[in-house]
Amino acid sequence: CCFIARSACDQIFIQAGYANANIKMIGCYSGLTTPNTGATHQSINDLAIIRSMLYIRVFEACDEIELRSMVIGAAELEGPVYIRMARGDIPEYEKNYMPVSCSFAPGKAYVLRSGKDVTLAGSGIMVGRCIKAAEMLADEGIDAEVINVSSVKPLDEETLISSAMKTRAFVTAENHSVIGGVGSAVAELLGSEYPVPVKRVG
Repeated sequence: CCFIARSACDQIFIQAGYANANIKMIGCYSGLTTPNTGATHQSINDLAIIRSMLYIRVFEACDEIELRSMVIGAAELEGPVYIRMARGDIPEYEKNYMPVSCSFAPGKAYVLRSGKDVTLAGSGIMVGRCIKAAEMLADEGIDAEVINVSSVKPLDEETLISSAMKTRAFVTAENHSVIGGVGSAVAELLGSEYPVPVKRVG
C-alpha cells in the first residue's frame, strides 16, 4: 500500500487516474498490520491519497470471502481500481463476516447487523471490531447497526444516509488515519446530505 500511494504516487496519478486506464492495483500490508517492518511500511494514508485521484475506484474487503468476490468484480470493471488488503498471515484477521454467496458490487455497502441507536461503519479489518463493539453495546442496552463500507469510492450514499436517518449517530472505524479515509468520506457525505454527529476512529 505504501509503495503504491507514496513511492509511485505521481505515476499512479498520471498513468492510471488521469488517463482513466484499465489498471487494477492491489496494495498489501495496509495500515498497522506490519509490526515487523516498521513505520516505513505502515500505510496509514493511502486511502486519503488514492481516494483523491480522478477516476480511481477504491475498495477494501473485510474478509477473504469478500476479497475473492471483489477481485473478480474489479477485473470485470473498465477503468482504474485500487484494492486495499491487510497482511495475510495474521490469524486474528482470518474470521469471515460476509456470507459465502457474497457478490461484491462497486458503490455498495452491506448492513451486517441492524440497529436503531447508533451506526458503526467500518472498513477492512475494523468491520470485525465493529461487530464486537455492537455486541458489547447490546449488553448495555444500546442497539447498534453495523455497516461494512467496502466500497470507499464510490460510497453507497443510499445505505449510509438511510442508516443515519434511523440512528442519527455514526461512528466510523478504519485501519488508517482519520484524515482523508473512510471516516472523512462518510462525514463529507452526511455533512452535505443528512448531518448527524460523526465520531471517527482510526
